[in-house]
Amino acid sequence: MEAERNINGVTTQISMSEQQIPYTAEEADALMLDAGTESPRYNQAIRKLVKDFGVQMTGRFGEFMSDQSKYAMLTAYQRTIPVAKEDFPNAVYRFGGLSTENLKGHLYRKLIDFVDSMELDVFSKDVDFDGAQLATGRISFLKTEDIDKIIINLPDDIRKKQGQIPPEEFLELIFVSYIMIPAIHEAVHQAQDLSLPAKLLEASVGYYVSIYFQDRFRSNKTDYFQILVSLFGDDIHRLIFNNLVDPKKKEILTVAKKLAKRQKMK
Repeated sequence: MEAERNINGVTTQISMSEQQIPYTAEEADALMLDAGTESPRYNQAIRKLVKDFGVQMTGRFGEFMSDQSKYAMLTAYQRTIPVAKEDFPNAVYRFGGLSTENLKGHLYRKLIDFVDSMELDVFSKDVDFDGAQLATGRISFLKTEDIDKIIINLPDDIRKKQGQIPPEEFLELIFVSYIMIPAIHEAVHQAQDLSLPAKLLEASVGYYVSIYFQDRFRSNKTDYFQILVSLFGDDIHRLIFNNLVDPKKKEILTVAKKLAKRQKMK
């Protein structure tokens, strides 16, 4: 089965069989040595965080996942690569295979989705992300930065909380928002059916992350996905994790598209 993606007018066929084959731990470790720029201790800490999340996710939603998605979720930590902020764009472009000569290589979905929604040049490097998911190999790159620098560049709505809550709570908020959530966000993408609409995939990730944090960090995207859960029950999870076939799959996607328009999803 193949999925079509239109990138700046160029239609690209993405093989589902290729999408669903995660890199082995050895391949990911080799990529870590080549692209990763953080210390082994930091890498180990991030991978443990993602590993624990994967165990919890499969414990709660594993019965709805295909075998391949369950494997991808449980082993996502092996393919999570922290990269220093200053090296992040080059790593993504180098290993994402984004070039006019190679649109069929690694697919940097998050950039492409962003470009589609904002009508930007797909090859612009002036795009800022906390993480990137490469479909081929199911690799997650995470942009990392010293926490002191993160605090300096905080948006005003978060910065004002610094004097309103205890220091340890404020540091926890920064850790969760800028380190933990991007890591587990990209881990969920590793287990998804990446042929599904980008808005649906992003909304589902927001929903699963919110569930993990006991309904914190909700947004209009998580509310949108919650409606789909109310309408379709466990089948919506089967859809996301590549364990549902037509005609039910087509039915859910038709409703999801109409609902997204009604909710004015961005």
